[in-house]
Amino acid sequence: MGRPIMNHFLNHNYRVMGFNRTVAKLDWLRGKKDGAVAENIGQLFDEASLIFVCVTDGQAVSEVLETGSQKPEIELKGKIIVDLSSISVGQAKANYEILKNRGAHYLDAPVSGGVSGATDGSLVLMAGGDEEVFRRVERMFRVFTRKATYVGKSGMGSATKLINQVMVAANILGIGQGYALAKGLGLNIETAFSAIADGYAGGKALETISNRIMAKNEAPGAKIKLHEKDLRNALVAASQSGVDARFIRACHVLLDEMTRAGLAESDHSAIWHFFDRTKETA
Repeated sequence: MGRPIMNHFLNHNYRVMGFNRTVAKLDWLRGKKDGAVAENIGQLFDEASLIFVCVTDGQAVSEVLETGSQKPEIELKGKIIVDLSSISVGQAKANYEILKNRGAHYLDAPVSGGVSGATDGSLVLMAGGDEEVFRRVERMFRVFTRKATYVGKSGMGSATKLINQVMVAANILGIGQGYALAKGLGLNIETAFSAIADGYAGGKALETISNRIMAKNEAPGAKIKLHEKDLRNALVAASQSGVDARFIRACHVLLDEMTRAGLAESDHSAIWHFFDRTKETA
Protein backbone atom coordinates (compact mmCIF):
# COMPACT_ATOMS: atom_id res chain seq x y z
CA MET A 1 0.00 0.00 0.00
CA GLY A 2 3.00 2.29 0.35
CA ARG A 3 3.33 3.06 -3.36
CA PRO A 4 -0.19 4.42 -3.94
CA ILE A 5 -0.01 6.43 -0.72
CA MET A 6 3.29 8.00 -1.80
CA ASN A 7 1.79 8.73 -5.21
CA HIS A 8 -1.02 10.71 -3.57
CA PHE A 9 1.52 12.87 -1.75
CA LEU A 10 3.52 13.41 -4.95
CA ASN A 11 0.35 14.38 -6.79
CA HIS A 12 -0.29 16.98 -4.08
CA ASN A 13 3.22 18.41 -4.61
CA TYR A 14 4.75 17.11 -1.39
CA ARG A 15 8.39 16.06 -1.29
CA VAL A 16 8.55 12.32 -0.64
CA MET A 17 11.47 10.17 0.45
CA GLY A 18 10.84 6.44 0.52
CA PHE A 19 12.57 3.35 1.82
CA ASN A 20 11.75 -0.30 1.24
CA ARG A 21 13.62 -3.31 2.54
CA THR A 22 13.27 -4.67 -1.02
CA VAL A 23 15.17 -1.89 -2.78
CA ALA A 24 13.88 -2.65 -6.31
CA LYS A 25 10.31 -1.87 -5.22
CA LEU A 26 11.20 1.82 -5.16
CA ASP A 27 12.86 2.07 -8.57
CA TRP A 28 9.71 3.86 -9.79
CA LEU A 29 10.25 6.67 -7.25
CA ARG A 30 13.78 7.60 -8.35
CA GLY A 31 12.70 9.41 -11.48
CA LYS A 32 9.78 11.25 -9.94
CA LYS A 33 9.83 14.98 -9.43
CA ASP A 34 10.00 15.61 -5.65
CA GLY A 35 10.72 11.91 -5.11
CA ALA A 36 13.83 10.43 -3.48
CA VAL A 37 14.92 7.02 -2.21
CA ALA A 38 16.74 6.71 1.11
CA GLU A 39 19.81 4.50 1.16
CA ASN A 40 18.75 3.10 4.52
CA ILE A 41 16.12 3.56 7.22
CA GLY A 42 18.51 5.69 9.28
CA GLN A 43 18.74 8.28 6.50
CA LEU A 44 14.95 8.44 6.30
CA PHE A 45 14.57 9.00 10.05
CA ASP A 46 17.41 11.53 10.01
CA GLU A 47 16.14 13.69 7.13
CA ALA A 48 12.34 13.47 7.34
CA SER A 49 10.21 15.35 9.87
CA LEU A 50 7.05 13.31 9.24
CA ILE A 51 7.53 9.57 8.80
CA PHE A 52 4.89 7.06 7.72
CA VAL A 53 5.47 3.38 8.46
CA CYS A 54 3.41 0.89 6.46
CA VAL A 55 4.56 -2.72 6.83
CA THR A 56 3.01 -6.16 7.22
CA ASP A 57 3.12 -6.91 10.95
CA GLY A 58 4.46 -6.08 14.38
CA GLN A 59 7.84 -7.70 13.83
CA ALA A 60 8.41 -5.62 10.71
CA VAL A 61 7.41 -2.46 12.59
CA SER A 62 9.91 -3.31 15.35
CA GLU A 63 12.68 -3.80 12.80
CA VAL A 64 11.95 -0.44 11.17
CA LEU A 65 11.74 1.49 14.43
CA GLU A 66 14.76 -0.19 16.01
CA THR A 67 16.89 0.41 12.93
CA GLY A 68 15.68 3.92 12.27
CA SER A 69 15.21 5.37 15.72
CA GLN A 70 17.63 3.71 18.09
CA LYS A 71 20.85 5.21 16.73
CA PRO A 72 21.86 7.94 19.19
CA GLU A 73 23.36 10.09 16.42
CA ILE A 74 19.92 10.49 14.80
CA GLU A 75 18.05 13.47 16.26
CA LEU A 76 14.41 12.49 16.70
CA LYS A 77 13.18 15.37 18.84
CA GLY A 78 9.98 16.82 17.39
CA LYS A 79 9.63 14.24 14.61
CA ILE A 80 6.27 12.56 14.08
CA ILE A 81 6.06 8.85 13.26
CA VAL A 82 2.69 7.68 11.94
CA ASP A 83 2.35 3.90 11.95
CA LEU A 84 -0.24 2.78 9.39
CA SER A 85 0.45 -0.91 10.11
CA SER A 86 -1.96 -3.27 11.87
CA ILE A 87 -0.24 -4.34 15.09
CA SER A 88 -1.16 -5.34 18.63
CA VAL A 89 -2.40 -2.82 21.18
CA GLY A 90 0.48 -3.63 23.51
CA GLN A 91 3.09 -3.03 20.86
CA ALA A 92 1.52 0.29 19.85
CA LYS A 93 1.68 1.49 23.46
CA ALA A 94 5.31 0.33 23.76
CA ASN A 95 6.29 2.13 20.54
CA TYR A 96 4.70 5.32 21.86
CA GLU A 97 6.77 5.21 25.06
CA ILE A 98 10.03 4.34 23.29
CA LEU A 99 9.72 7.23 20.86
CA LYS A 100 8.46 9.62 23.52
CA ASN A 101 11.66 8.95 25.46
CA ARG A 102 13.61 10.10 22.38
CA GLY A 103 11.54 13.27 22.10
CA ALA A 104 9.52 12.03 19.12
CA HIS A 105 5.76 11.62 18.65
CA TYR A 106 4.06 8.36 17.65
CA LEU A 107 0.57 7.76 16.35
CA ASP A 108 -0.75 4.23 15.90
CA ALA A 109 -2.95 4.92 12.89
CA PRO A 110 -3.90 1.74 11.04
CA VAL A 111 -6.05 1.97 7.93
CA SER A 112 -8.87 -0.05 6.43
CA GLY A 113 -9.62 -0.35 2.73
CA GLY A 114 -6.77 -2.42 1.34
CA VAL A 115 -4.76 -1.74 -1.79
CA SER A 116 -7.81 -0.55 -3.73
CA GLY A 117 -8.61 2.00 -0.99
CA ALA A 118 -5.01 3.20 -1.00
CA THR A 119 -5.08 3.55 -4.78
CA ASP A 120 -8.26 5.59 -5.00
CA GLY A 121 -7.66 7.56 -1.79
CA SER A 122 -10.63 6.10 0.08
CA LEU A 123 -8.86 4.54 3.06
CA VAL A 124 -10.34 4.93 6.54
CA LEU A 125 -7.80 5.78 9.24
CA MET A 126 -8.18 5.39 13.02
CA ALA A 127 -5.51 7.07 15.15
CA GLY A 128 -4.37 6.68 18.73
CA GLY A 129 -1.84 8.85 20.54
CA ASP A 130 -1.70 12.51 21.56
CA GLU A 131 -4.65 14.41 20.08
CA GLU A 132 -2.57 17.56 19.59
CA VAL A 133 -0.18 15.59 17.37
CA PHE A 134 -3.09 14.11 15.41
CA ARG A 135 -4.51 17.58 14.76
CA ARG A 136 -1.11 18.79 13.52
CA VAL A 137 -1.00 16.16 10.77
CA GLU A 138 -4.73 15.66 10.17
CA ARG A 139 -4.62 17.59 6.89
CA MET A 140 -1.94 15.18 5.64
CA PHE A 141 -4.29 12.26 6.21
CA ARG A 142 -6.81 13.85 3.86
CA VAL A 143 -4.34 13.32 1.01
CA PHE A 144 -4.88 9.55 1.00
CA THR A 145 -8.00 8.84 3.10
CA ARG A 146 -11.69 9.66 2.90
CA LYS A 147 -11.98 9.66 6.69
CA ALA A 148 -9.45 10.00 9.51
CA THR A 149 -10.67 9.77 13.10
CA TYR A 150 -8.89 10.38 16.38
CA VAL A 151 -10.08 7.55 18.64
CA GLY A 152 -8.11 8.10 21.85
CA LYS A 153 -4.81 7.65 23.63
CA SER A 154 -1.91 5.50 22.50
CA GLY A 155 -3.01 2.00 21.47
CA MET A 156 -6.59 2.95 20.73
CA GLY A 157 -5.98 3.20 16.99
CA SER A 158 -4.74 -0.37 16.95
CA ALA A 159 -7.61 -1.44 19.21
CA THR A 160 -10.16 0.09 16.82
CA LYS A 161 -8.54 -1.67 13.86
CA LEU A 162 -8.82 -5.01 15.69
CA ILE A 163 -12.55 -4.42 16.18
CA ASN A 164 -12.80 -3.57 12.49
CA GLN A 165 -11.06 -6.82 11.60
CA VAL A 166 -13.37 -8.92 13.79
CA MET A 167 -16.40 -7.41 12.07
CA VAL A 168 -14.86 -7.82 8.62
CA ALA A 169 -14.10 -11.46 9.44
CA ALA A 170 -17.77 -12.05 10.22
CA ASN A 171 -18.69 -10.59 6.83
CA ILE A 172 -16.10 -12.31 4.66
CA LEU A 173 -16.57 -15.72 6.25
CA GLY A 174 -20.32 -15.46 5.87
CA ILE A 175 -20.00 -14.40 2.23
CA GLY A 176 -17.57 -17.24 1.46
CA GLN A 177 -19.82 -19.79 3.14
CA GLY A 178 -22.89 -18.35 1.44
CA TYR A 179 -21.27 -18.47 -1.98
CA ALA A 180 -20.25 -22.12 -1.52
CA LEU A 181 -23.77 -23.01 -0.30
CA ALA A 182 -25.41 -21.19 -3.21
CA LYS A 183 -23.14 -23.06 -5.62
CA GLY A 184 -23.96 -26.38 -3.93
CA LEU A 185 -27.70 -25.70 -4.15
CA GLY A 186 -27.45 -24.97 -7.85
CA LEU A 187 -28.40 -21.31 -7.63
CA ASN A 188 -27.43 -18.75 -10.22
CA ILE A 189 -24.82 -17.02 -8.08
CA GLU A 190 -25.10 -13.59 -9.66
CA THR A 191 -28.91 -13.60 -9.42
CA ALA A 192 -28.88 -14.84 -5.82
CA PHE A 193 -26.35 -12.25 -4.65
CA SER A 194 -28.24 -9.49 -6.47
CA ALA A 195 -31.44 -10.55 -4.72
CA ILE A 196 -29.95 -10.20 -1.23
CA ALA A 197 -27.76 -7.14 -1.89
CA ASP A 198 -30.44 -4.66 -0.76
CA GLY A 199 -31.34 -6.61 2.37
CA TYR A 200 -29.56 -6.87 5.72
CA ALA A 201 -26.85 -9.02 4.12
CA GLY A 202 -25.91 -6.21 1.75
CA GLY A 203 -23.08 -3.78 2.28
CA LYS A 204 -19.55 -2.85 1.28
CA ALA A 205 -18.11 -6.30 1.97
CA LEU A 206 -20.73 -8.14 -0.07
CA GLU A 207 -20.43 -5.67 -2.93
CA THR A 208 -16.63 -5.79 -3.06
CA ILE A 209 -16.11 -9.51 -2.56
CA SER A 210 -19.01 -10.70 -4.72
CA ASN A 211 -17.84 -8.47 -7.57
CA ARG A 212 -14.35 -9.95 -7.32
CA ILE A 213 -15.76 -13.49 -7.21
CA MET A 214 -17.91 -12.87 -10.30
CA ALA A 215 -14.95 -11.39 -12.15
CA LYS A 216 -12.75 -14.30 -11.00
CA ASN A 217 -10.39 -11.63 -9.64
CA GLU A 218 -8.47 -13.13 -6.73
CA ALA A 219 -5.34 -11.00 -7.00
CA PRO A 220 -4.34 -10.27 -3.40
CA GLY A 221 -5.83 -7.02 -2.15
CA ALA A 222 -6.32 -8.11 1.48
CA LYS A 223 -4.37 -11.27 2.21
CA ILE A 224 -5.91 -13.98 4.38
CA LYS A 225 -2.66 -14.46 6.33
CA LEU A 226 -2.73 -10.82 7.45
CA HIS A 227 -6.32 -11.11 8.62
CA GLU A 228 -5.41 -14.26 10.56
CA LYS A 229 -2.62 -12.26 12.23
CA ASP A 230 -5.06 -9.51 13.20
CA LEU A 231 -7.45 -11.99 14.81
CA ARG A 232 -4.55 -13.46 16.79
CA ASN A 233 -3.90 -9.96 18.13
CA ALA A 234 -7.62 -9.55 18.83
CA LEU A 235 -7.62 -12.76 20.88
CA VAL A 236 -4.72 -11.47 22.97
CA ALA A 237 -6.50 -8.14 23.52
CA ALA A 238 -9.73 -9.91 24.50
CA SER A 239 -7.90 -12.16 26.95
CA GLN A 240 -6.12 -9.20 28.56
CA SER A 241 -9.37 -7.26 28.92
CA GLY A 242 -11.47 -10.20 30.17
CA VAL A 243 -13.81 -10.21 27.18
CA ASP A 244 -15.59 -13.37 26.01
CA ALA A 245 -13.90 -14.10 22.68
CA ARG A 246 -15.69 -17.26 21.50
CA PHE A 247 -16.74 -15.71 18.21
CA ILE A 248 -13.26 -14.28 17.52
CA ARG A 249 -11.77 -17.68 18.31
CA ALA A 250 -14.18 -19.42 15.92
CA CYS A 251 -13.31 -17.01 13.11
CA HIS A 252 -9.61 -17.35 13.84
CA VAL A 253 -9.81 -21.15 13.67
CA LEU A 254 -11.25 -20.90 10.16
CA LEU A 255 -8.73 -18.32 8.95
CA ASP A 256 -5.89 -20.34 10.46
CA GLU A 257 -7.12 -23.45 8.64
CA MET A 258 -7.25 -21.47 5.42
CA THR A 259 -3.65 -20.33 5.76
CA ARG A 260 -2.62 -23.95 6.35
CA ALA A 261 -4.67 -25.05 3.34
CA GLY A 262 -2.61 -22.92 0.97
CA LEU A 263 -4.73 -19.76 0.92
CA ALA A 264 -2.39 -17.60 3.05
CA GLU A 265 -1.41 -15.31 0.17
CA SER A 266 -4.92 -15.25 -1.31
CA ASP A 267 -7.44 -12.43 -1.27
CA HIS A 268 -10.61 -12.51 0.84
CA SER A 269 -12.53 -13.29 -2.35
CA ALA A 270 -10.87 -16.73 -2.45
CA ILE A 271 -12.40 -17.82 0.86
CA TRP A 272 -15.24 -19.67 -0.85
CA HIS A 273 -12.68 -22.14 -2.22
CA PHE A 274 -11.97 -23.26 1.33
CA PHE A 275 -15.61 -24.10 2.02
CA ASP A 276 -15.81 -25.84 -1.33
CA ARG A 277 -12.78 -27.96 -0.41
CA THR A 278 -14.27 -28.70 3.00
CA LYS A 279 -17.41 -29.99 1.32
CA GLU A 280 -15.40 -32.19 -1.02
CA THR A 281 -13.33 -33.73 1.79
CA ALA A 282 -16.13 -34.06 4.38
